[in-house]
Amino acid sequence: MSKMIELIKALIPTVRSKDELDAKYLSEANDACDLERRMRELDIRARDASNGLIWGHRAW
Repeated sequence: MSKMIELIKALIPTVRSKDELDAKYLSEANDACDLERRMRELDIRARDASNGLIWGHRAW
C-alpha cells in the first residue's frame, strides 16, 4: 500500500504556499536595499489584495 501512496505523491505536483513563495522571493535579495524593496512590494500586494474586503466579501 505504501508504494501506491508514494506513486500518487510523485504524480501530484507540489503546491507551495504563499508564505513559502514570499520567503523564497525575499531570500533572493542581493543586499539590504533590495530586501527592503521586496518587503515593501509584498506589503503593497497584500494591502491591494485585501482592499475592499468587508467580512470576507468583496465590496462592489
